[in-house]
This record gives sequence, structure tokens and C-alpha cells, in this order.
Amino acid sequence: MARNTSAPRKILICSYGGGHSKAVIPVARAVLERGDTLDLIGFTTAFAEFQRAGLPARSIESLIDPTDDAPYLALARDLAPPTDHPDITEAQTLAYTALGLRDLMGRLGDAAGIALYKEKGRFAFEPVEVAKRALIKARPDLVVATTSPRMELAFLRAARALGLPALAIANQFIIDERAWVLSGDYPDHLAVLCGEIRDTLGEGGHRPRDVRVTGSPAFDALARFGDAQGPRAQVRAGLGLAQDETVILWPLNNAVAARTGEAFLAPEALVDLFETFCEAHPGLRYILRRHPNGPTAPPPGMVRGLFDDGTLSAGESLAAADVVCGEMSTVLLEGILLGKPVACYGFADYVPFIKWGLAEELTSLDQIAPFALHQTQRARKTIDMPPLGTATRNVTAFMDDILRQSAPT
Repeated sequence: MARNTSAPRKILICSYGGGHSKAVIPVARAVLERGDTLDLIGFTTAFAEFQRAGLPARSIESLIDPTDDAPYLALARDLAPPTDHPDITEAQTLAYTALGLRDLMGRLGDAAGIALYKEKGRFAFEPVEVAKRALIKARPDLVVATTSPRMELAFLRAARALGLPALAIANQFIIDERAWVLSGDYPDHLAVLCGEIRDTLGEGGHRPRDVRVTGSPAFDALARFGDAQGPRAQVRAGLGLAQDETVILWPLNNAVAARTGEAFLAPEALVDLFETFCEAHPGLRYILRRHPNGPTAPPPGMVRGLFDDGTLSAGESLAAADVVCGEMSTVLLEGILLGKPVACYGFADYVPFIKWGLAEELTSLDQIAPFALHQTQRARKTIDMPPLGTATRNVTAFMDDILRQSAPT
């Protein structure tokens, strides 16, 4: 496939929402600021998130061919799940389902494709041929996505199949993604959060040719909280917390259970636990941070604790805290990046920064209070990552190198 070689260069970025969109929003802004052409596609909640960020974007509806995809849209109207998120329209749900069905039925046959979708839902999707069609039409000089499955993975694999340069950004850890990253049909270029991830990728499989430690642009906004004393005093004063109190931050999970099948602790049980700790240790306080998709009301029974309903940024919550404890949450990683003492309860085989020595494992909930009260006695390893706040610059420099390597001679 011939590439566009005229200036400005055209960068196609596609992403899901949540942590994925947070990783690409700063990169998209940098693309615009340096005068390149941005083609930004938001899947699921990402489109609305891009709009709120003031970025020019298109939704998955733009990938629909009204004529060729009409039969699949008709099927989607019968088979698509209800649209139950305020950031996702019914038309977007139908488009996502139709494009996934088109691919499944094209690869497996009509009956088998529909049957697989009925069995697995959207988890059956990876519409590479749909992505190829979109890339041939868009003709970008570079494709950028995070290491997500389904639609993002389809675009990355389609770019490789078409001979287009592509960059995958690992906004966190490569655990679930490891199978496709090492599959041999993944892009040659991979940006990872830290050296620990880069090193584990050397353990086997078809490792991408160019793996660089860039940090994640999703966490660049934390840089202003790196000097914790100023923000700490300001945030604590706003929350009514005394400066000499020891504050534990616990990020709540949204789901009842993790993908591993293990149950998360219920918020009500956590409140009972922390209230007991605080009664026994008057200088101890706690903050429960709401999951972005979780309930907006605090769990009942909170007296000595505070409920962060999302009004505070992650950096502000972390600035208020002395230690961070939890099960599985990006906030635990953000605490590590800010140099906070971090402890994880459960999921030790799944949360990698325990084995990397960046966090402590709690095998009993009774260990939470002693960890918080005596954390200053512990020597902590630092993460092998470029300085916080430089990731966007590092990723865009990586993109420039890829474009130079792929330019016609």
C-alpha cells in the first residue's frame, strides 16, 4: 500500500475509552500542536472523551459503509445488546456490533459467525478486514493504538498486513495482551511503561523488534504532584484532614469479581474494617476512592473516613494520602509512580509490581494498619521509568523515528 509522503504527515490514532483514551489524548494533542494531520477514532466511550478533551474525532459510525454494511446493521438491530452507558449512543453500539458481525461471518460463515457472537458477545470480535478497509480509505502515514484487544488489535494487525508503520502503546502492563503482542503478526514498534515490562518481553515469543521504555502519557499529569508537600497540605486542608494524621487511600473496584474469578472486597466490608482500625488508632484516617464506573454515593457507616466520589483527580487523592492499599487498580500504580508506599491485598499472581519489588503483598487485612503506621521504616524500590511527565514527549519522538525509518529513500 503506497504511503502519503507529502507534509504534513497523517497520523491515525484509535482507542477505546478509560485508561486507553487517557494514554492517547496527550499524544493526539501533540500531533496537532506540531502541525501534523490527526485522524482520531474513538471506540465505545472514547469518542465522547475525545470530544470533552476538545479534540477533533470521529466515532465508529464513520467506519460503516451504508451500502455494503446494510445487512450487518440489520442483524445488529436484532442482536446488539442494549446501550446502557451515557457516553455511548445506540447508533455507535449498532455500528460496533455490525462491523464485528461482518468480520465473523466473513471468516467463519454466516451461521458459525452468528453463533460465536451469541456465545461470546463482543469478545468474539477482531475485525481485521474491516480495519484494512478503513486504513486503505484513510491512507495514514502512521497508525497508533494502545495494546487493547478487539478493534484496536484489528487496526494494528491490519496495518502490519498492509505494510503500514504502526506503534502500539502499552499504557499499563502486558499481561492479558501478551499472547497477541508476542504472536508474530503484531507491529514492530512497542512503547512500554517501564523497564520491568521490556525485560519480561524478552522471555519468549515473537517480541516486537523495537521495544522502548517511554512511560505512559496517561500519567504525565501526575508530574505536578511529584513534590508532594505543597499539594499534600493544600488538598488535606480542603478535605479537613490534619497534617499529622496518617491517611490510607483505598481505590474501590467497580465489578464484584475480577477477570480471574476472585471476588473483590465489598465496600461495606471495607468501611467496617477501616472504622475498626481508626477507632484503635486515633491518628489513622482513610479515603475510599470511587471507581469511575462505580456508585457515586458513599458506602454506609463512614465516620472516620472520606469518600472521594471522583471530584478529586487521582493526583489530588494521592497527594492527600500517606500510603495506598488496594486490590487491583490503576491508582496503585499511580501511587508507585509518585513514590508512595503501596500494598496490595490478594491477586499477588496477577499484580506484577509485587514481584518487581515495587509494592508489598498483604496476606491478611489485619496487616493494613501496621503497614500504614510503620511504612516509613521500609526501603522501597523505584520503578525503572523515564521521569514522570516526559512520556508524551518520548512517545512522539518514537513516532518521529518510525516515520523517518519508513520514509521512501
